[in-house]
Amino acid sequence: MSVQLVNGYACHDCTEIDLAKKGVDPSRPKDGPYGRDKVRADAKGAEAEAAKKTLASTGAVGRSLDVHA
Repeated sequence: MSVQLVNGYACHDCTEIDLAKKGVDPSRPKDGPYGRDKVRADAKGAEAEAAKKTLASTGAVGRSLDVHA
C-alpha cells in the first residue's frame, strides 16, 4: 500500500485523495473543508456552555424553557 501526499494530507486510497483535493482532511472528514465545520461546532459548544453557566448563576435552572435550536 502506498501513501500519497495530496494538499498536505496523507492519503491511502482514492477516496481519501478525492477528499484531500476538496480541502477535507481524510483523517477527520466531518470537520469539512479546511476544518470550517469543526470551528462552527466548537463555537456552538462554547455558546451552550456559556448559556448553562448563565442559567446556573441566576438560579433559574429548571424554571425556564429554551426553545432556541
